[in-house]
Formats: sequence, C-alpha cells, structure tokens
Amino acid sequence: MHIIGGILLLVLVFGVVFFVSTSGVLQSAFGPLGSSLGFKQTTSTVSAVSEYKGEVDIRFVSLGDGVKQPMVVSLKGANATKHEGIVMTGWSLKTDRGTYPIPKVANLYSPSVPGVPPEDIYLRSGGTINLYSSKNPQGNEQFIRSGLAEWQLWLGAEFLSVPHGTIILRDGKDKTVDEYKY
Repeated sequence: MHIIGGILLLVLVFGVVFFVSTSGVLQSAFGPLGSSLGFKQTTSTVSAVSEYKGEVDIRFVSLGDGVKQPMVVSLKGANATKHEGIVMTGWSLKTDRGTYPIPKVANLYSPSVPGVPPEDIYLRSGGTINLYSSKNPQGNEQFIRSGLAEWQLWLGAEFLSVPHGTIILRDGKDKTVDEYKY
C-alpha cells in the first residue's frame, strides 16, 4: 500500500513541477534565476493578425515552367470589405525564398482615387494583383497598372519554392493578412 501511495505522490510532485515550469507562475518572483532553472518566461504579444484579414486573399499560385510561363501569385480584394479599397504599397509577400516588398510604382494612369498618390498600388474591392516571376515583357517598368482594378507586378526573380511551399501576405505593419500553402 505504501508503494502505491509513494508512486501517486511522485506523479503529483512531477505534475506540479511541470505545470509551474510551463505556465510561468513563478517567473515574476524568480526572474532570471527562474530562467536558469528551466522556468519559461512568458511575454505578452501583440496580435500578428492584420486588420485586413479576409479583405485581401491569395487566390491562386501557378508554378509555371520557369521559362515561357512565369510563376504567378494572384491576390484578390474581397467584394465585401470594411475598407473601400486598400493601399498595398509597403506590404510584402513572404515566401520560402525570401521577402518581396510591394514598392511605389511609376503609374502611367491619372490618379483615380482622391487622396491616394498615383505611385501607390491601390487595390479596389474585387480587384486583382498578379505577381510574376519574370521581367516585364513590354518594357522596363517593373510594375504596371493594366486597368482600374487590375495590377501586374513583375518581380524579375523566381520567388516560389518548387514543388511546395508557403506564401504569407503581410500588411505595412508586418501583420499577417493571408497565408497560402501550395
């Protein structure tokens, strides 16, 4: 009977030690000493989810063949959004091969949105942005606005991992807007 009681007591002690070490209950009391003893330090983190979550989606990915057909990532603005449109300049696309910022562009169109500089990429509700791995075949401009609701961005580099990977769309505050596994 004493053996069973001893085993139960041992399990209880290890359970309490495990709980205390993983919850960080004693962290404020022991500080660095607790860390050196193996207690985890807990910190509060700001949400990594963007206010634009659900308003811009990664719709599809095409790996192309790398020569005649470039890799393509297509972004689409949701039809029903909290925002009328979204300035995408300063956002980024993070892949397994690196991070690709969406910079200002040389816009050949007159500004069609009051208060938005013409060099900013403005995604309207229902609009699309297509990012291509090759160079623009029509000229030297890296980014082209092909219509009021569609953008074509030429990154000039293979930015997707073949055959599988993950793409994360981040807003200007580096918060996650959408994630896509292919």
